[in-house]
Amino acid sequence: TVSTGTQTFYYAVQGTEDFSTTKPTAAGEYTVKAVIGETAKYNEIECTADFTISKITTTASVTCPDSYVDEEYAPTVTTVSTGTRTFYYAVQGTEEYTTTKPTAAGDYTVKAVIGETAKYNEIECTADFTISKITTTASVTCPDSYVNDEYAPTVTTVSTGTQTFYYAVQGTEDFSTTKPTAAGDYTVKAVIGENAKYLEIECTADFTISRRTVTASVSVPDTYVDDEYTPKVTTESNGVVSFFYKADGDTNYTGDKPTAAGSYTCMAVIAESDAYNRITCYDTFEISKRTPVSSVSVPDTYVGEDYEPSIRTDSNGDMSVFYKGEGDAEYSEEKPEAAGTYVCMVVTEETDKYLESVFRDTFTISKRTPSASVSVPDSLTGVSYEPKLETDSDAEEGIVYEYRLSGDVEGQYSTTKPKERGTYTIRVTIPETYKYLGTTCTAEFTISGRQVTSEVSVPVTYIGSALRPSVTTESDGKSKTKYEYRLASEGEDTFTTTKPTEIGSYVVRATVPQTFLYDETSCETEFKIAYLTAPDNAYNLTGTEGDNGFFTSDVDLKAPDGYRISTSFRGEYVESIPYSEILNVIYLKRTADGALTGSITITKRPLIDKVAPAVTSQNGALVDKSVLFVKDLTITVTDDNLMSLSINGKDVDLASQGNVITLSPGWGRKVFKILAVDKAGHICAIEIMLMAEWLKDRVIPADILLPLMAGEEYTLGDGKWTVSNYLGEDNTVYNGGLQVFVNQSGDFTFTIKTQ
Repeated sequence: TVSTGTQTFYYAVQGTEDFSTTKPTAAGEYTVKAVIGETAKYNEIECTADFTISKITTTASVTCPDSYVDEEYAPTVTTVSTGTRTFYYAVQGTEEYTTTKPTAAGDYTVKAVIGETAKYNEIECTADFTISKITTTASVTCPDSYVNDEYAPTVTTVSTGTQTFYYAVQGTEDFSTTKPTAAGDYTVKAVIGENAKYLEIECTADFTISRRTVTASVSVPDTYVDDEYTPKVTTESNGVVSFFYKADGDTNYTGDKPTAAGSYTCMAVIAESDAYNRITCYDTFEISKRTPVSSVSVPDTYVGEDYEPSIRTDSNGDMSVFYKGEGDAEYSEEKPEAAGTYVCMVVTEETDKYLESVFRDTFTISKRTPSASVSVPDSLTGVSYEPKLETDSDAEEGIVYEYRLSGDVEGQYSTTKPKERGTYTIRVTIPETYKYLGTTCTAEFTISGRQVTSEVSVPVTYIGSALRPSVTTESDGKSKTKYEYRLASEGEDTFTTTKPTEIGSYVVRATVPQTFLYDETSCETEFKIAYLTAPDNAYNLTGTEGDNGFFTSDVDLKAPDGYRISTSFRGEYVESIPYSEILNVIYLKRTADGALTGSITITKRPLIDKVAPAVTSQNGALVDKSVLFVKDLTITVTDDNLMSLSINGKDVDLASQGNVITLSPGWGRKVFKILAVDKAGHICAIEIMLMAEWLKDRVIPADILLPLMAGEEYTLGDGKWTVSNYLGEDNTVYNGGLQVFVNQSGDFTFTIKTQ
C-alpha cells in the first residue's frame, strides 16, 4: 500500500471471524487480516490473505546392538523429532510385532515408532539384531581318594547346564557314566549341556583311587597251661589274617600255637585286599603255671576230742601236712593233743601245670569254760545273809567270795561281808582245774537303810533379791540338800541348779542325799518371783527452787530412803538421776535386799526455767547503759514464762499490749528503764538512752521545736537563721555554719530567713 498508516495484523482460523493479534504457530489453515491505520492523507484500510502452517515429515533411524542371553540391551533412535518413542519387536522375517522385549537366543527386528508432535508427523524405522547363547569355559576337579571312600567331581563354570560325568582308565577313551571304585588311575570328563543361555562345553581331570595303608595291632592275653586263648587283631583292613608264633630265644616263627608254659611272641599278618595294603603287627604274651587255689581249716577243739584238718586245693601235686605250736621253732608231722594254740601247714608240690603252694590255718585246743552264777538276797542293816553259788566246775577247794560297793569300779574287792546300807557287788572266783578253766561270776544285792520324808518352802521373793529356799526333814543329810528349779509350765526334765532370776512361777525341788542312816528324799513346791511394789513416794524432785513452784536449775529425781533409782530395768542404780522431758518411767532397787520394782511412770513433772527474760530490738540485743540515736526503737521482751514488764516504773499490760513495745525520744533525748520479771523469779533490768537522730551530728533542723541543753554545742546549717522560744522571737539574725549555745535549757525553734 502507499498508505503510511500503522500496520496491525490480525489472525483467525480460516472460515471464522475470531481475529486476534496473536500469531498462530500450530499446524492449520489461517486468514491474516492487515489493518493500515488512518493518516493525515489516507483513510484506514483493511485487506486479508489465507495461509497454511504444515507439520514436517522428517527421517529417523534405529539401531539395536547384538547381545547375549540375559544381557541388557536397548535400541537407539536417531531423529530430530521429539515425538514419543515406542519400540516393537518381532522374529526376523515375520510381522508379529509386540512391545515385549525378547530375551531368548534368536534373530529379531526392532521397529521404532516416533509419535506425531505439533511440529512433526509420525515416522517409523526398523533394524535387525541378534541375541546369542554364550560360549563359556569350565573346569572339573576330582579329589584323590581311597577304595570305598565316597568322592565327587566338582565343576567350576558359570553355565547352569546339566552336568554329566564320564569316567575312563587314564590313557583310554572308554568313557562310561559308571563311577570307578577299584584302586587305579582314572580320568573324569564333565559335559555341561546346552541351555537357554550357554552352549555345551566339556572339560577333563585326572584322579587316583588308592588302597589304604592303615595301622593294626594284635593282642594275646597272658594265660595258663591248658587254657584256651585267641589272638585278637584290631584294624580297618579286611585282609585275611594269619598268626605265627615263636618262643623267647627262638629265631623263626611257626604256625603252631604254643601250649607249654613260657614267654612267646605272636606275629599277625593281614594280607593285601582290594582296599588295603599288607600289614604286620606283634604282641608278646605269657603261658604260666597256675598258683593253686588252696585252703586248710582246722576247727578249734577241746582237750581229748579228736579233730581232722579240712583241705581244699585244685593242684595235682603231692600233699604233706605239718603242725607247730606257739613257741616251737620247727614244724612236725605229729598231730598235737595238748591244750594250746597251733598252726597247721599244708604243702603241695610243683607239677607241669601248677606251682608249689603252702597254706596254713591256726587253731586252738582249749580247756572248757565252766558256767557259774551267784545270788545274794537283799537285806536290811543288821540282818545276816549267805551267798548261793551254782556252777558245773569240778573245783572243790579255793573258791573265793569278795565284796565291794556297786559302781565303785576303782574300789578294791574285800573278803569281808558288808553290813552297812548300800548296793554291793559280790564276786566269786572259781580256780582252774584239770578239766575246766578258772572263772568268776558277780551279782548285785542291797542292804537298805531307813526311809524319811521332807518338805521344802520358799519365802516371798522379789526380782533382784536373793532366793532362799529351805527344807524340813529328819534326815541328817539336810545340810547337803541339793536345790533344783524349773518353770512351773515346763516338764520334769527341765530342772536345773541355776536359780531363776526373772519374773514368773517356778517349782523348786529339794533333794536330801542319802546318809549312813537314811535314804535319799526329795520334795517340791511352787513359788513366784514378782516385782517389788513401789513405795507411795517413788521419787523426789531436787534442784534450785525459784518462785511460783519453778526450778531455776537442772532437776534430779532422787530415790527415797532405802532405795536406789535407775532409768532402765537392771541398769545402774544410783541415789539420783537427771530429769529430762523424754524420761517417762523410772525403776527402784531396795538397798536392803536388792529387790527391784517394775517401771514406775513419772507423774510429777517439774517446772524448769533456767533463763532470764531477753530484751532485743530490731538492731539486736540491748546493752545496758547504751546510747542509741534513733527516731524510735521497737523492743521485744522474750521469755516463755514472762510474768511482768515495766518501762520507767510503769507496768505494761501484757495481755492487751503484748511483749513488743515501741520507744521514742521525740526530738530530744530520753532515758528508758526496762524491767522484765518471769514466773521463776528471773529479773532482766536494762537502762538505755534514746537520742533523736539529728543529735548525732548536732546540725539543727529548721522549723521544729527542739529541746536544747544548756552548755552543749549545736551547729546551724547554711543561710540566715532566727530563733524563738517560749519568751518570743529573738530578732537577731544568725549566719549559717556557726556553732551556737543556749544559756538555759529549754525548747527552741530555728527558722531560715527567706529575705
